[in-house]
Amino acid sequence: MFQQSNLFDFNLFDLLDTSKNIIEEKQINKNNTHEKKIIELINKRRRQVLVHSCIYYRLNDSLIDDYTYDKWARELENLQDMYPDLLEDCIYKDDFKKYSSATGYDFKSLGDPRILNRAIKLLRFSKQNI
Repeated sequence: MFQQSNLFDFNLFDLLDTSKNIIEEKQINKNNTHEKKIIELINKRRRQVLVHSCIYYRLNDSLIDDYTYDKWARELENLQDMYPDLLEDCIYKDDFKKYSSATGYDFKSLGDPRILNRAIKLLRFSKQNI
């Protein structure tokens, strides 16, 4: 009688399961990449809103027009509404827990030295390059 070798000792269902696992793993990696990009964008918008709020409210100056600030603020608000499960992994959580694009002067982090230093550096840079 014909005896099957261990090398070929598998069936079609094993192959399908393996393919399914590979596809699911790729989907998870794809989702993680998408989530990372969303978190990066939320973090970027949060920094922009904080720094430009600091420039405006604490340093009495402005580098961007109201339209640009409002656009960033609305985008941030929309992202936070669309991805609430990702917000725990984002920066400046306390300032943005109850965020509305209408706010900007009452952020606790406006006194954060990192925000203030970034704001001052941006102002200096812009004045040197005018």
